[in-house]
Amino acid sequence: MHNALIFKKVVRLKQEKVSYEYSKGIIKFYTRGIGILPEGLIDKDWEQCFFNSKDAMTAYYLYDAYLDNKVRKGFKYAENWIKEDYLILIQVYDQINKKEKQERENFVKEHYTF
Repeated sequence: MHNALIFKKVVRLKQEKVSYEYSKGIIKFYTRGIGILPEGLIDKDWEQCFFNSKDAMTAYYLYDAYLDNKVRKGFKYAENWIKEDYLILIQVYDQINKKEKQERENFVKEHYTF
C-alpha cells in the first residue's frame, strides 16, 4: 500500500513525476502498467524491511503471483500514467485483501463452530 499512497499524493498534488529515491521496492513501473523487478535487481534495503531474506523473497514471489507472473496493464481511462498506475496498484491490493479475507473466513469455518 506504501506505493499506492505515494502515487495518490502525486495525483492529488497534480505533479508529473514520481520519485523513489528513498523508497526502493520490487515494483517496476511502466507507463500505464506495473510489474516486478528481476530478482537480481532487488535493493538490499528492501530486503532489510523483513525479518529475514526468506520472508522478503516470500513477499516477492507472492506479489509476482498476484500479477500472474506478467505486467499488469491499465485500461487507459485515467488522464495520465501516474493515475493509471495508482489505480492498478489499488486493484492489486484489493485482490490481495479479498484473498486474505477469504482465507481467514475459511480458517474460522474449519477450526471453529458457532
